Amino acid sequence: MRDPANLLAVSGVEGDYDAGAVSPQQAAEWLKLAGIAALIYTTPSHTAETPRWRVLAPLAAQVRPTEREALCGRLNGALKGVLAAESFVTSQSYYFGGVTGRPLDSYLVEGQPLDCVTGI
Repeated sequence: MRDPANLLAVSGVEGDYDAGAVSPQQAAEWLKLAGIAALIYTTPSHTAETPRWRVLAPLAAQVRPTEREALCGRLNGALKGVLAAESFVTSQSYYFGGVTGRPLDSYLVEGQPLDCVTGI
């Protein structure tokens, strides 16, 4: 059962973007400038005209679930505040994968784990 009470530790932060204005390439550039390691991947509803993507940012060490919201805020700050509100939900789950006829694109951003980057 998805429930915050079942979450024992956090080893990364995931974020969701569905607003349709910021490309995954732009998001990757912002994270690169901030020095944050991440994987950005498009969702099945993504198109060039209406971009939709998710971001996964690893941590250097596991943290308590109560620390996740602040780390998500740090990630959102590096992304100019574009992440959807559900990104901050502790027990939110996301599906990964493509749909026939709609290729999945991914962008690997080199950098430091999210919890090692400050000043955002």
